[in-house]
Amino acid sequence: KIVSGSKPLDVILLMDGSWSMNESDPKRLRVAAVRDFIATARHSNLIGRVGIVQFDNKSVTLQPLTPITENFDPAIARISPGGRTGLHGGSGTGIEQRQ
Repeated sequence: KIVSGSKPLDVILLMDGSWSMNESDPKRLRVAAVRDFIATARHSNLIGRVGIVQFDNKSVTLQPLTPITENFDPAIARISPGGRTGLHGGSGTGIEQRQ
């Protein structure tokens, strides 16, 4: 539960960039979900910063923790499938961004 007056949250979005996303998300709905999340966060005082990490057999920080008021379009445009699934690396990079 988030209490009014709490410090705004930092959120890291972990995006699956594995090749299998070509089949499981051919319409790139995960990209639309990121856009929707950011748009919703901008209308809230609960989220202060967002980062985007994509993982496959490696992990890449597409957007480090950034104030929600900034432009995320270049990072979102870079979400794309490529390697094999490697969630461990993605979650590790997400945690590193938080520190």
